[in-house]
Amino acid sequence: MNDRIDPLTPSSSAVLQSHVDPTSARFEANMRFLADMVSQVRNEEEKIREGGGPKAPTGNPFFPVHAELRVTYHFGSDPFHRPGFRPYVHLSGGLAQIDGDVPVPAFADQAAYKRNSRLNLTAWKKSGTAFLGLGGGLMYAITPKSGPFLDVRVLEMLGVSGTAISPLVGYAIGF
Repeated sequence: MNDRIDPLTPSSSAVLQSHVDPTSARFEANMRFLADMVSQVRNEEEKIREGGGPKAPTGNPFFPVHAELRVTYHFGSDPFHRPGFRPYVHLSGGLAQIDGDVPVPAFADQAAYKRNSRLNLTAWKKSGTAFLGLGGGLMYAITPKSGPFLDVRVLEMLGVSGTAISPLVGYAIGF
């Protein structure tokens, strides 16, 4: 059994040759890009730990609750007694908050502008704590009381105003 190859013993076929030049400009640019990406991931992780972003000027953190009351009208005669497609519209209202951010390029001063040396800032907007909504959708009832649905609605946030579009995909079970 001397023909066996020991997987722990290095052989010439197991060694990968490297052609990376760590002193090249390309290598340095790739390392800077990778460091920037790692920094962005760490920043996102920190936002998550803070509860969804920075605190509002009033000092309130992200409102982590979604509670909703909804009135729905299903089209068709006797739509709950048979399987098949069920189009519907609805009005809703409740409690929720939406946080949004957008990257904002900025310059520290005129000299930075001339050098095109940008600061990468993030602008945040916190909307709501309450909302009103209008929407509609389509359900495919597998049984008379349940099935998957697609839904789209427009929400008007109250408190700190804002408008949002909210697509939903789910499965509904009726009583």
